[in-house]
Amino acid sequence: NSVGHTKIKQLKIVVPPRGKERTTDHCEQWQIYYLLKCLFDHGLVCEPFRLTKRESPDFKVEMSNLAYGIEATEAINLDFKVYLSLIIAMLFGTHLCLNGEIKVKV
Repeated sequence: NSVGHTKIKQLKIVVPPRGKERTTDHCEQWQIYYLLKCLFDHGLVCEPFRLTKRESPDFKVEMSNLAYGIEATEAINLDFKVYLSLIIAMLFGTHLCLNGEIKVKV
């Protein structure tokens, strides 16, 4: 294991559940952590490397004199997201906006 691989494996990334103050930053940190861990596990990272948090793309990775932009995107089935949102609304009594049109108080 390389120094970078050891450091990545030691990180503790905590992402709160939906409806519990989860932010885009939480999700992006978990996504880049998991991506880097997988790349290191398969020997696809050349050291030294540098990771920089940006706005667009979300991350810049530099290694082997090359730079890569990484845009983190959450991919989730819309029906499943609505289902999760309804459960959160029922549990926490929050207002819910579905498809930007319907407001539901469960």
